[in-house]
Amino acid sequence: MEILLFIVVFGALASFVLFNLYRRAKQIHRLLNEGVPAQGTLVAKRRITQKSRARFIFSYEYEADGRQRKGRSVVSREVFDAHAEGQALAVRYLANKPSVSAPEFVLEKARQDLKR
Repeated sequence: MEILLFIVVFGALASFVLFNLYRRAKQIHRLLNEGVPAQGTLVAKRRITQKSRARFIFSYEYEADGRQRKGRSVVSREVFDAHAEGQALAVRYLANKPSVSAPEFVLEKARQDLKR
């Protein structure tokens, strides 16, 4: 019975993770093809360390559809170190869902990765 419970819980968790990865990949694809360019601002940089592994996160703001929007993006250490809070960022968002966005450099990396 415990093994069955483990399998069900693990399967549900794996399904959730895979669904979210698929959803974000689809969003990135749409942003690359349909994204509306906007000027954004890097408002915060955060480094999160868990079990000696660091993640680097940008929080940014941009205007879309006449409203101020907020976005977050995981970035590489190099990108994190190369940008300062308050710095301008090129951003793209979806016209039909302006809350979906990504910095241009994230999309450019995705474009390069797709060419491989």
